[in-house]
Amino acid sequence: MLLCCFSLVEVFSATSTIAYKQANIWQPIARHASYIFVGFLFVLGLPHVHYKYFSLGILLVPLSVLLLGLTYIIGVTTNDASRWLVVLGLQFQPSEVAKLACIIYVAFWLSKRSKLSDSTVYKIILWGVGTVCVLIFFANFSTAFLLGGICFLMMFIGQIPLKKLGKLLGSLFVIGL
Repeated sequence: MLLCCFSLVEVFSATSTIAYKQANIWQPIARHASYIFVGFLFVLGLPHVHYKYFSLGILLVPLSVLLLGLTYIIGVTTNDASRWLVVLGLQFQPSEVAKLACIIYVAFWLSKRSKLSDSTVYKIILWGVGTVCVLIFFANFSTAFLLGGICFLMMFIGQIPLKKLGKLLGSLFVIGL
């Protein structure tokens, strides 16, 4: 929380020239403070959610695929990059939804390894995360690379056979070349 408070000073410093061009110089810092407050409320409330409801997060994967697809059709260009959507007046990057969705998705399917074969779990994860990463790739390579890397590490820690992970790395290397 202390770091979040320090970020208020940093945001104010970074947006000072923009703020002076607007009628209300406190608007950027007030917006940032409101985001911090909403995030803090989420942090306070999250421990009170029963763990079985977290598995509903896999429904975010189809939603993120839809949002990422819509970004290519009706996306808003900001700073010469068309990675944003505006929904109900709120501008956001669908890749942020996709990050959370993929991490929950991989964790959910890794938890099902006792009921499903390693091969089935691996294929399900590959299809879900692969689709999301490909949709992110063309607009934002670094986000797709980091998200794919995190999901790969989750599969490694989740003990997906090294042979399958090695084939995946080899395939990605060949495609990269």
